[in-house]
Amino acid sequence: MASHFFFDEVASGQSGIAYTPNNTTLNNVLKTEWRPQGIDYVGSIHSHPPYYRHPSSGDEVYAKRILEALDLSYLLVPIVTTIADTGTFQVHPYAAVRDGNNVEIIEQDLLIGSEPVAREIEHLLSIPEPVALPWEILVLISCAGLLATSIATAQLIRSLRYYRKLNEGE
Repeated sequence: MASHFFFDEVASGQSGIAYTPNNTTLNNVLKTEWRPQGIDYVGSIHSHPPYYRHPSSGDEVYAKRILEALDLSYLLVPIVTTIADTGTFQVHPYAAVRDGNNVEIIEQDLLIGSEPVAREIEHLLSIPEPVALPWEILVLISCAGLLATSIATAQLIRSLRYYRKLNEGE
């Protein structure tokens, strides 16, 4: 059961596709705030793109390192997915469990109090699976993007030349 939460505001590194926690800060919170109060670390929640609803292979590697470093038998590794600007999200509960020298990722039930909620809210955010496009379509899309960029760049150059001529004429 998770009862406490710490938001890692100063992550060591993050981008649209990767997150590296600030281990110094997190370890300090564990040692100076949580352990003295008897609060155990049970896992980390993080987000994935809406079409990737389970822990990644990188998540598994990281979970294994934490399980070994903290000598835990399990680690909660829930995934949050959302569609930007909709205000909706889904929580996909998972646990990483030691399996000899490996880690097994096991889907969990999400409970609030003693009530299961994960399956009941599944329908609120319907995300279509990604569609595989033929390479020809991808080439056309890429070319259209390059063409649009080229047109915008040409327009910018024309505008700059126009304003330079205006400034030279003064």
